[in-house]
Amino acid sequence: MICAICGGMGGARLARGISFVCDPASLTYICNVGDNIRLFGLPHSPVSVGQLYRDFCSHFVLDERDFAYTSHLEEMGYDVHLLKTDALTLERQVEFASDLLQLIEDLNSIGIGPRSREHSTRG
Repeated sequence: MICAICGGMGGARLARGISFVCDPASLTYICNVGDNIRLFGLPHSPVSVGQLYRDFCSHFVLDERDFAYTSHLEEMGYDVHLLKTDALTLERQVEFASDLLQLIEDLNSIGIGPRSREHSTRG
C-alpha cells in the first residue's frame, strides 16, 4: 500500500502516472493539502505541509526547484528527497511515478520503511 500526500493538480498528475506503472488498487491519495493548510491559517509552503504531517510521514519528496526548503524539513526530522516533479505531459507523469516508486523500493530494500511509532513522536 502506498499513501501519497500531495497537492491538487500535482496530486492528480501523480495519481495518473502511478496508475500506469503499478496497480491503482494499492494506492491511497490525500490531495489538496494546500487548501487544508490555508483552512488552518498557515502559509502555504513545503515547510507548512511538513509541519502539518510530520507525525505521519518520515520522507518528503521535494521538487528540485524548492531545494532551499531542504534544511527546514530536515530539521523537522524528514528524510528529504529531491526529484524533478513537474509532470505536465503523460510521459513525464509516468517518468515521475517511476522515479518515485524506485525511491520507495530503494528505501524499503535498505530497511527504511514507514515511520515507526517512536520515530513519529518528535516535538
